[in-house]
Amino acid sequence: MNNMSTLINDIKYGIRVMLKKPGFTLTAIMTLALGIGAVTTMASVFWSVVLRPLPFPESDRLVFVQAVTDRGTTNSLSGIDYFDYRQECNAFESLAAQMIFQKGKLVTGRGEAERVMSIKVSRNLFETLKCRPLYGRSFLADEEVLGGPQAVVVSHGFWQRCLNSDSTVLGTSLTISGTAYEIVGIMPADFAYPSGIDLWFPMQRGGPDETDRGNNNFVMIGRLKPSVTLDQAQSQMDSAAGRISETYPNVKGGWGAVVTPLQEQFFGNLRPLMWTLTGATIFLLLIACSNVSSLVLARVLARCNELAIRRSLGASSGRVTCQLLVECLLLITMASVVGVGLAHYGIHVLKVIAPAGLPRVQTVGIEPVVLFFTLSGTVLSALVFTLVPAWHGSRVGPVTTLREGRFSTQGVSGMRLRKLLVTAQVALSLALLIGSGLFLRSLYRLQQVDTGMQPDGLLTIDAQLPEDGDTQAVAQHPFVPMVEQLRTLPGVENVAAADQLPLFGGPWNGLYRADKPPQVASDRMPATRRIVTEGYFGTLGIPLLAGRDFQTTDTPDSSYCVIISNTLVQRLFPNENPIGKILVLPTGTTDGIPLQIIGVANDVRDFGLAAADRPAFYLPYQQHPFPPSTMRLVVRSAGDPESLVASIRATIHEHYKDAALFQIGTMAGWISNTTANNRFTGLLCGAFAAAALCLAMTGLYGLLAANVTQRTGEIGVRLALGGTPAAVAWRILWETCRLVGVGVIMGVGVALSVTPFIRSQFFGVKTYDPVTILGAAVLILICGALAAWLPARRAAKTDPMEALRYE
Repeated sequence: MNNMSTLINDIKYGIRVMLKKPGFTLTAIMTLALGIGAVTTMASVFWSVVLRPLPFPESDRLVFVQAVTDRGTTNSLSGIDYFDYRQECNAFESLAAQMIFQKGKLVTGRGEAERVMSIKVSRNLFETLKCRPLYGRSFLADEEVLGGPQAVVVSHGFWQRCLNSDSTVLGTSLTISGTAYEIVGIMPADFAYPSGIDLWFPMQRGGPDETDRGNNNFVMIGRLKPSVTLDQAQSQMDSAAGRISETYPNVKGGWGAVVTPLQEQFFGNLRPLMWTLTGATIFLLLIACSNVSSLVLARVLARCNELAIRRSLGASSGRVTCQLLVECLLLITMASVVGVGLAHYGIHVLKVIAPAGLPRVQTVGIEPVVLFFTLSGTVLSALVFTLVPAWHGSRVGPVTTLREGRFSTQGVSGMRLRKLLVTAQVALSLALLIGSGLFLRSLYRLQQVDTGMQPDGLLTIDAQLPEDGDTQAVAQHPFVPMVEQLRTLPGVENVAAADQLPLFGGPWNGLYRADKPPQVASDRMPATRRIVTEGYFGTLGIPLLAGRDFQTTDTPDSSYCVIISNTLVQRLFPNENPIGKILVLPTGTTDGIPLQIIGVANDVRDFGLAAADRPAFYLPYQQHPFPPSTMRLVVRSAGDPESLVASIRATIHEHYKDAALFQIGTMAGWISNTTANNRFTGLLCGAFAAAALCLAMTGLYGLLAANVTQRTGEIGVRLALGGTPAAVAWRILWETCRLVGVGVIMGVGVALSVTPFIRSQFFGVKTYDPVTILGAAVLILICGALAAWLPARRAAKTDPMEALRYE
């Protein structure tokens, strides 16, 4: 009871002390709240985006399985591979498969035609994820065989949007891309795997996508049995992959399979980004804590006489320490409340500025588990930093302090301790500045990358035509007349179409020279494949380095031709002229398709600005025997390309009323989107670095101001003995430069030891980039000089008589 009464009295006294110095109290609370808010915000993002379990029951037992080629690169596997793995591996409760391509389908017959995303999955996918349909059922075994019933499972959103939330639609027919499918199931509202899918179709053993052993379009998802470990499952996969490799050496020779946790597969690539941002916030928290520690220490030094009197009246050093700790805990508690409020606002801001491709970011919130751990960690960190001032205050000697006043040894040692804290702040701030500088320079280098084309003035529109069984329309290659019609529109300079455009990735095939056939399939040269219309290279501004472009005479009646990229020339035809030579495109047949090289195109960035140039080849759309129903139109305009959208839409719908148009944007906009994550990281790191710099300079200013006050008598003596105000000011500035210089040296060391861990986040910049390090050091020295200017100016204006009289 006595202890509780003492605690209550300490709390009351601490509140009175804080109210007497509202400026100090507010500064300390806001400084610490900034660090707590930043850490809580980033921890919440880290948890929600990367660490939060997947929304499936017992998700820790779900694994992702993909192929590994003999070159050591990961790849998808074929549908027939999946059926073999499913039969041979018993480490799984269930082993499912899904197609890697999400195909757009046109749904007709129920009002206006709508394009929706679909995917092929094995019949047991929902069982593997333990997510049953809300209404109806999953797929049956006979629906997984070619020629079986045509079935489809629809998403909850599609059911509400297109089927009017009518549960009686089960068993009815739905026309999808010209084919009637029976609706057998409706998924729950919270099921979204893969993201954005509205229609699930069953894989069909013997179907066109599931027959060819070399048609690698699937990956597997498995649920481990409770007693099976990841290593045991990997061992079984290795055995099955080895048998497939031995049985089919020309197609799968040397191939294997790799098993990884599903959570890691989905979000593991985001860990470096999240760790980078979280590390920056931890640096900011440490700076805030050291700043508060410096503030509290200054407050303790100012209260030396008070503490000395308390000691002389019988208070023990432990009692004084407890009182000071209670005051610090009050500050930390208030800062925690404010920090959580700042985190709530910070999360809202992050949701607004976060790139669209960052998964689950819109679900970020302050989770109780995150709040508990972040507050525990930050409060403990702040408490550790405030233990030093509290311990310092408990060592106040009553006799010495009352006799020596503010020239006591306590004041001198306290000032040294504050210098150490400020030096640490400068060092951490410089490390953050160097990190943010590297990100900004990396972003600049990324934006200077030559894309291999001329993106200005380009509009892109994805168009999907209905697959209504009109074989004559398909045989006529409908995108050829569509392109010709669009070229006649006012303001249009040129138009072309492709199944995929640069920066968006795309499928690849293995090629080989006809005069140098490979011994095994793995010796084929993997290259990105593009199907393009005549005028594609001129429209995108991709230079042809040799040969000619595709022409309208390149039809199915003429010999098959191909244009290849410069990188593919270097790989297959080093020091040779490739024009006229023959490449072979393997197919399900033995011989493959011979392609005559008619041109060499400049390399373009097919997989993003940061990706290295990859081999690529281009096939003429007019020669394709089964042209795709979805193509990406690219329109070059002399003016604002977005002003053409309405006329393009009207022209297409005039001739193809059920055509679906989507993903409309400018090529410049798509290029900008590819650097969204880099801009996001650079922006946050820059903001943290700016906040850290402000905190460090605030701490430096407070230290110098207190130092000038403490040395008023000394400054007065110097001026009385003939010293000039300029000399006094320069002395203060010189001491500041020494202090900041030590912090700069320490900060460079911290940066050089930390930045190698985030090397993967940089592009075209070394972690020891001298320009960035020198620029950050100069910036912090300039800011340090500015922070010292007011105290130095005040010291220079000291009246020696007043200073000596004050002493």
